[in-house]
Amino acid sequence: MSHVMFVSLICFSGFSQANQFNYGPGESQLGNSVMMVSNTRSIPCDVDKDSSRATVITCYTRPMPADNYVVQVSVDGTMIPQSNMCNGNYNSYYCSFYVSLKAAHTLLEQLVPEFSFLGSLITIRGMIFTDVYGSNTALSSNGLNVRILRYVKLTSDRTHSNFRSLPYLSTYFISALDKLAMFQSYAEIYSIFPSAGSLEGGTILTINGNYFDQTNSPARILVGGQDCPLLSLSNNVIICTVPAQPVTNRTLFGGRGLQLEVWNNTVPHTLDDVLAYDTSMPGYYTMWVDSSSYAWPANYNNFVARLSGFFTPTVTDDYRFYIRGDDRCALYFSQTGLPKDKVKIAYLTSARINESINTPFILSVYFLRYYIEILFQQYSSNAFVDLAIYQKNTSFTALQTPDAISEVQVINTQSIVLIEKQEICFVNWTSETPVKEVQQIVVNSSCFSLGYCAYLQYTLIYNNEKTAPISVDASSDVIQNALNAFDSIKPDSVVVTKTESASGSVYIVTFDSTRGDFNVLQYDTGGSNISISISEITQGKPGLDTFTLMWDGVTSSPLSANATAGQVNDELWGLLSAKCPSSINGYTEGPQVKYFRDYETAAEMVRNQRGTRVFNTEAFCGSYSLMTPQILFDSNDVTSSGLPYGNVSLLTYDTVSFFMFSLRVTSHIQRAVDHQARSRVR
Repeated sequence: MSHVMFVSLICFSGFSQANQFNYGPGESQLGNSVMMVSNTRSIPCDVDKDSSRATVITCYTRPMPADNYVVQVSVDGTMIPQSNMCNGNYNSYYCSFYVSLKAAHTLLEQLVPEFSFLGSLITIRGMIFTDVYGSNTALSSNGLNVRILRYVKLTSDRTHSNFRSLPYLSTYFISALDKLAMFQSYAEIYSIFPSAGSLEGGTILTINGNYFDQTNSPARILVGGQDCPLLSLSNNVIICTVPAQPVTNRTLFGGRGLQLEVWNNTVPHTLDDVLAYDTSMPGYYTMWVDSSSYAWPANYNNFVARLSGFFTPTVTDDYRFYIRGDDRCALYFSQTGLPKDKVKIAYLTSARINESINTPFILSVYFLRYYIEILFQQYSSNAFVDLAIYQKNTSFTALQTPDAISEVQVINTQSIVLIEKQEICFVNWTSETPVKEVQQIVVNSSCFSLGYCAYLQYTLIYNNEKTAPISVDASSDVIQNALNAFDSIKPDSVVVTKTESASGSVYIVTFDSTRGDFNVLQYDTGGSNISISISEITQGKPGLDTFTLMWDGVTSSPLSANATAGQVNDELWGLLSAKCPSSINGYTEGPQVKYFRDYETAAEMVRNQRGTRVFNTEAFCGSYSLMTPQILFDSNDVTSSGLPYGNVSLLTYDTVSFFMFSLRVTSHIQRAVDHQARSRVR
């Protein structure tokens, strides 16, 4: 989400000017209003009335997601037609507004150096967006003091949560503390005292420096590769007790970095010859470098170099080493930490600027010191050597830092399809005398004492089928017809009788069926002030002349005990098929129904404006729906008799139902009707 406010200038003619400052009740529509509209959202652009004229509107954009927006302008409550915008090309570049994250923040592109001690000078390269170019302007156009003047003082905790810079992903790396960072600092050591002490240890060592702290982990001091127990620590001084001299005299470097040794004007026969070079060789000089990547100045040729030091992993893991250089280089590694135990694990015999050689994974243990040595030879052209170390496991992804590689896994599966077989067995199946199921519905409401209950309604439910809303004082025929419309009761039926009381009605529902026990009816009052109770008066008993199948709550029609395999097969397919209740699908064109289509059967779609009959979209009911039609009905369509339908009289046909259309219908409907009454659409 962008949090930077931009000024947009909209040039046109005919904008409101005289009415811009008409404030007050009933006048809010006067003046100019601007909306930024994309394919998925619309966001107001706040008009600056002082800066707007009859030909120019100035508005301030709000925080907006990155997207392409079309500018829509309303003048005195009337929207400017699209045909009057950019010569009819309203979504052209000149009438659009593009929001990008790159244009919404200060862009941080590079920070140099990435590693240094606190207080050192760093260089930050990027882009800053502001319309203030000097100190003669108090505020920028968004009302904020945004300017480029001298420097910004950084705090030690964090900058303000708003208006932060947007860094390029390349500025992030994984620090030695296994955290995302742009800059890694370290302490400085100025001196130690004393410089000599007892071989048996016990000397109190004072280390003077700067930026000593234990924010991320306890401080650890090593002398001769062994821990020097900490006595005290401040920002500038560390005091510890020196341990005894170790038994083995190991090669140990003190602080961070690598030792770089160079022999100028030297051309060895093989690169391995450099292993025997020492400080007495001609052209020798040495220095310390802070990185395992190093490049020499241009035209610095005909020399060999050696970088040596220790790799100390902060996490126990498998590590792979990559090396490249121009012209040739080799990498040695010692798992014991002793230089004498080093072995060559990678090498390049010729210049490969964009190619590196890597080693197998090497298990390295947390905080152990592994000696590494890089040999390098330069003939001519560019001179550089790079050593990179790849850690196998990390919690970071490539979306967080280019140092991470997102793992890609391929999952292959296979299965054996087995056709399920079920067997229905009737054992000792004999017919019995059936008993009809009888249930009682008691409906009470205070409206009965008032003598008017038509405004209160409820629904009855059986096996997830619901009736249409039923009036609380409905007749027995209304209840009976509603229940007989349920597919889960068909082909059986119910008979309903009604008796009235002072506070309500009592309905007796008799299931005219030999199926036996039926589930008790359920109800839904929708929060109305109605009291309903339903109970089973007589539990039905089956005659066992038929049976029904049930699959996932859907029941079949009754089947004879000696039904054929074909009859059972048809009922099973019926359980899986989509069905529509007769209240939706049971219509025939005639005096009450002008036009009816359910699209369950294929029909000729006149022209491509009638949409597409689809099976892969869930329909309201049934199996098919109509996708993206432009025309649903036309007065010139012909009936089954061959005559045109003609216009629709709303006095006779006052209801238009769209149950069977896909929710993806978005185009408008073209109708020819007699405007004799207001239609009712559901």
